[in-house]
Amino acid sequence: MTQFELLQKFVRSTGHTSVPRDLDTNEFPRLGSWVALQRRTLRNLPADSNDSVAESASSHDSQSGAGDGTVDGSDAITASDGRIDLAARRRMLESIGFTFDRVCCVAILR
Repeated sequence: MTQFELLQKFVRSTGHTSVPRDLDTNEFPRLGSWVALQRRTLRNLPADSNDSVAESASSHDSQSGAGDGTVDGSDAITASDGRIDLAARRRMLESIGFTFDRVCCVAILR
């Protein structure tokens, strides 16, 4: 299961994308740090941007055993040069209601 799929599961179970930064459970392994990385990387990237980054920027996905580095297993990584399409990743995250501003998750979880 990719980190994006774990995020979708989290959203289905909680109704929001405010994942605590330190969330690392059997059900959601390393999801908190992955979400923090997405926010940090994509916060200032316009949705219509054509920016991409080398695959190593997504190494967190593979470190966690979450899959192939794509956001959902689709073509979030371009086949021609192996670079991650950041705009596609941002659109995928936005499609499930993801916000890129930091939010306080402590209050939500209490």
